[in-house]
Amino acid sequence: MMRFAPAVLHAALPLVVLLIVLAIPATVSAQKVVIQDTSGADVHFPVVGTEVRVSLEGAGDASSLVVLYRPNSKTSVEQSVAISDGRATWIPTSPGLASLDLLDHDKTSLAKRTVSIRFAETSYVGLAVMILAAVLLFGGAAISIRALLRS
Repeated sequence: MMRFAPAVLHAALPLVVLLIVLAIPATVSAQKVVIQDTSGADVHFPVVGTEVRVSLEGAGDASSLVVLYRPNSKTSVEQSVAISDGRATWIPTSPGLASLDLLDHDKTSLAKRTVSIRFAETSYVGLAVMILAAVLLFGGAAISIRALLRS
C-alpha cells in the first residue's frame, strides 16, 4: 500500500492543480460596453449603416471609442469615434467582427466588447453561391453513391 500511494499522488497532482486554478474566481470588471439604438433599446448585433450609441456602464469616464474591424487580421481597420455626453454615436461601416474599446483620457482601456455586425439586407449573391455549393456537394455525393452501388 505504501508504494502505491506516492504513485497515485504523483498522477493526481496535475488534476489537483487544475481544479485549484479553476476554483479561483476570475477578475470581474464592474464596467461594460453598452450598445443601444436611437430609441434606447439594447442592440446585440449592430447592422451596417444603422446608427447606434455606445456607452460605458459602471464607474469611469470614457473619452474615446476605438473600433477595430476584423480584429487579429491582416486586413483589420481601426476607426476612432469621439464621445460626447458619455456616449459615442457610431455607424458600422463593414459587416463582420468588430472590437469596441472604450478609452479614458490617458488612452487606457476601460472596457472592451467584440460584436458581430450584420449585413443591412440579405446578400443574394452569397445565397446563390451557397445554393450552388450545396448542389455540387450533394450532387457529387449522389453520383458517387450510384457508381458505388452499380458495381
